[in-house]
Amino acid sequence: MITRSRVALLFYIKRTKLHQNGEAPIFLKIKVDKQSAEFSIMKSVAPTLWSVEKNGATSSTKEAKEVNNYINLIRHQVNEHLSAMRDNGCTIIPKGLKNAFLGI
Repeated sequence: MITRSRVALLFYIKRTKLHQNGEAPIFLKIKVDKQSAEFSIMKSVAPTLWSVEKNGATSSTKEAKEVNNYINLIRHQVNEHLSAMRDNGCTIIPKGLKNAFLGI
């Protein structure tokens, strides 16, 4: 019997690591069952524009739209790597999915 792992992608900002321009870096946490791995997506946003519930920026400003489009692109790419790993019969672990996405 093949069991599927539960995979969750969580985008969040680190309010404690603000850049000099006042923006917070955006991180992605990949959770598979009870394990997790996280990394920066190399994008930042003003903390006032971030919505925890939405997992992205709120507002209709150009900056918020760019951030949300980038997050959707990252989500799509991670899901493609996840599908490829499942098709190849690989064991899905957060660090493996992170490394596949980062090209390591």
